[in-house]
Formats: sequence, C-alpha cells, structure tokens
Amino acid sequence: MHRHIAKIVREKRLALVAKLTEVELSKRLNCEDSFIERVESGECSIFPKLLRPLCKELDVSPEEVVEAIIQDQKENIEKSSTVKAKIGKKFSVDLTP
Repeated sequence: MHRHIAKIVREKRLALVAKLTEVELSKRLNCEDSFIERVESGECSIFPKLLRPLCKELDVSPEEVVEAIIQDQKENIEKSSTVKAKIGKKFSVDLTP
C-alpha cells in the first residue's frame, strides 16, 4: 500500500483553486488516464521521473512527496517482515533428535 503518497496527492489536488480531476492531472503528467486514480487509491506510487512535474502541478515541495514515499516504503518493509516472521513460526519444524 501507498497510503501516505495517496493522501498527499489527493489532498493537494483537491486543494487547488482550479480543481483538477484525476484524469486531468494524469494527462498533464503525460500518463495514462487512470494513473492518478491508482496513486490516490494507494495501488501505486509516483515514478521518480514524475516527481518534479507532479510537485509543480500540485504546488507541493519535492521533500514532502519524497517523505511520504519513504514512509510508505518503511511501512511496507515492516509489514513484509511481520508476515515473514508469522509464516516462519507457523511452518517451523524442530528436527533435533
């Protein structure tokens, strides 16, 4: 999940004076029409090459966007580690004689 970046993009897009739709913002970034929709739903994050254009369109600092991406990555790593630990415990077998 990418909930931090989703929140930033959605809030900043809706806060613009000239309210942009998800499709309009996607087109301004030269992406497929559903790209911003997928970002705002948490399905995907922002590609590095889109960082500057996105920040310009949404009037947001690159640091704020990067921080959201980093938070998402940390959470995804923590979730992944937790799942692996649970799986390891669930399927572990003691083979000592």
